[in-house]
Amino acid sequence: MQPRKSDNSTRSGESNRPLPAQLAQGLEPQTRLALMHGLRRRILRTLNQDRTPRSTQDLRTTFPRSSLSSVSYHVFVLGECGILTVSRVKAAPGSFTHLLTSNVAEDPQLVAVLRATESLDDVR
Repeated sequence: MQPRKSDNSTRSGESNRPLPAQLAQGLEPQTRLALMHGLRRRILRTLNQDRTPRSTQDLRTTFPRSSLSSVSYHVFVLGECGILTVSRVKAAPGSFTHLLTSNVAEDPQLVAVLRATESLDDVR
């Protein structure tokens, strides 16, 4: 049976390689779920690099091959898993913008997983 492509980022050309089993060992179930998608790992790498809080729109600009709805969905999953937090809320015309930060920048195991999967997640 062929795997079903059900994710917007896959259809939009974003690379999605699942987390290799040997890297998933020892991770908490919620963390494993969060890291099972390449775009989520790329979002975390981006937020870990310079630690500047970013909005979903900022992240969308960083990943031009992904739609805003796809980036928003993956940010939501990361937030539900407790890996992202809203660090600030900024007023925007008619709404608010949530600025996000990563909670895993100091976790050596997760940083190692992100480093080990970087070549899997590169869009070619």
